[in-house]
Amino acid sequence: MKTYRVGIDGGGSSSRAILVEAQDQLIREIQGRGLNPLSLGWEVFKSNLSELLHDLLGDTPRDEIAGLCAGLAGSGSESARNRAQNEIAALLPGVRVVVISDAQAALWGAFGGEAGLLLIAGTGSICLGMVADGRIARSGGFGRLLGDEGGGYWMATEAIRWALKANDAGSSSSQLEAAIREEFRLLDLREVIPLVHESPPDRIAGLARRILVLSRTDEDARAIINQAGEYLFALVANTCRKLGLSNPRVALWGGLWASSGGELQAALSSTISAREFPISIVSPAQTPQWGAIRCLRKELP
Repeated sequence: MKTYRVGIDGGGSSSRAILVEAQDQLIREIQGRGLNPLSLGWEVFKSNLSELLHDLLGDTPRDEIAGLCAGLAGSGSESARNRAQNEIAALLPGVRVVVISDAQAALWGAFGGEAGLLLIAGTGSICLGMVADGRIARSGGFGRLLGDEGGGYWMATEAIRWALKANDAGSSSSQLEAAIREEFRLLDLREVIPLVHESPPDRIAGLARRILVLSRTDEDARAIINQAGEYLFALVANTCRKLGLSNPRVALWGGLWASSGGELQAALSSTISAREFPISIVSPAQTPQWGAIRCLRKELP
């Protein structure tokens, strides 16, 4: 009898994976390299995936693995999911493989397949919702060039725009400019321009942490965070409309919610209150890698 199942949360910069027995007893949990095939390329994806599975499975008999579910960043299209599924299946012949987006894995972890919305604010932003009959809807998640307002990359580039325009007008926003120069170790603010165009998104998005802290004392930074709260609320409202939810539970996921002062959540809560929209903010029940295991149950009851 095949007794083992694998759940993977594959992000852009790192991944986490668990090996469990059929009754969800945790056997092993590890962290590995990123698994976003679109940003890494397929050859690097395959190499990182092979290393992750080798470290996770160890001497576990491959013919005793019933299934694997991977929630992968960069797998929003059907073609990307199909290719990722084929690459995983080639490493584990005979194992049932399911590939979903990393956001779906996080949603399954948050609510275990029950009705609810997951609002993600990390480098990017997206809201994903599911109802009891299995219908799923999403809002946002268009990527940094077309959207992702309220996410870390948006916050960072918005702050950089403000500082550059103020500098151009001769009325420099000293605190924003100082935060940018300190984050990227710049002597001249304008050195940030080629940096934005040439650096990986998560490198630029790292500035968002400073903007969140700065919003406690600086009006310009506070205005950016308040606008982020407006954008993130809009993602929730749009997803509720698509699913017909009137009093949703919303779980928050992503690094920006973990800021020590809770600045982003405060901005979101303020917008919710102003709109008089009935939303219950809850903590995710489980992590995305456990969400992948929950999703796998549909295929392997």
